Amino acid sequence: MKKISFTYIRGGTSRAVFFLKENLPKDTTQWNNIFKNALGLPRDMKEPKGALGKHLPTSKIAVISSSEHSGFDVDYHFFQMNDNTGIADDRGTCGNMSSAVGTFAADHGLVQVKDGENTVKVYNVNTGKLFLSTFIVKNGISVVLGDTILPGLTETGSPIVLDFRYPGGGYSGKLFPTGHKTDKINCESYGEKKVTIIDCVNPIVIVKAEDVGMTGRELKNDEINNDSMKILQMIRGKVAVLLKLVEKWEEAAILSTYIPHISVVSKATDYVTANGENIYKSDMDFCARSIFTGLHPTYPAGAAIATAAAACISDTIIEKECTQNNIQTKSMIRKFTIGHPCGCFPVTITVNGEEIESGRIVRTARVIFDGELYCEQM
Repeated sequence: MKKISFTYIRGGTSRAVFFLKENLPKDTTQWNNIFKNALGLPRDMKEPKGALGKHLPTSKIAVISSSEHSGFDVDYHFFQMNDNTGIADDRGTCGNMSSAVGTFAADHGLVQVKDGENTVKVYNVNTGKLFLSTFIVKNGISVVLGDTILPGLTETGSPIVLDFRYPGGGYSGKLFPTGHKTDKINCESYGEKKVTIIDCVNPIVIVKAEDVGMTGRELKNDEINNDSMKILQMIRGKVAVLLKLVEKWEEAAILSTYIPHISVVSKATDYVTANGENIYKSDMDFCARSIFTGLHPTYPAGAAIATAAAACISDTIIEKECTQNNIQTKSMIRKFTIGHPCGCFPVTITVNGEEIESGRIVRTARVIFDGELYCEQM
């Protein structure tokens, strides 16, 4: 048996296994088996129990190294693992786990840090894009404790500011992969549905809640009726075909479970969160629910930036129909608050015409444990 060191980290509202690239085999074709071993995949989803425990919420892997690219400090290679097949998919990235990259690099000596505020320049291998991670260091170690609250978490933490620079087109090469601000997706017996497809951090599909039979205030899967879920999965699958992620739309449920996300948007409204907290119309600019193969319990960080970016640009679904008057401004720096099942997600977008220069969010992160993975000799 071979031992490989790893770190299990909570980043934002997600969790992932982090590996130093130098500890993995140089033959990258061997990585998938190692990742499967770490997470206990594939897994029986009727009784999901993996190597890191029962009901693991996010099967994610991050591989970190000193950067091989000029002008960057570290490289971040993200893999979304398919629970059913155990296949590693690196065609998208993870905004939440991005929050742990800079601190992991600092704590493992990949970058030089000083006490106080530090900024790490990260090259995202998946998208070929830069993001900046700014965090606090004390006594040579990244600070974990703090007062920053993320809806969906019970613990507070030290703030980590993530600034995604020129995030458009990381997967497709274009902010709007089809060349249009809006498209119509044929949902067969359900008719055509108007959507915005935007690739910003990750490719997402934006659709109005009322167009798919939703209120936009749903908190869990059983609040979405069968017809609505069929429409959403058809839209997601057909956009996956447009993005060349799959050949047939029905394959997206198995072969492309992570991207594209669907963002179901609606006008700002009062509602009670999954945690029983009162959220008011005045707290947000719009509501959004994220759909993969089911409803996301909060709202993905990458999707938050993409949705807010779309709201900055005229003739998109959300700019035309789902934003409040207070964000109809020509300012280059636009601040949005998105209402999701567990609370509100603030996002700051810097836009120049129809170019997204920056998407900025605040997250927290903490190490859960360090360990040694035992696997067959590679």
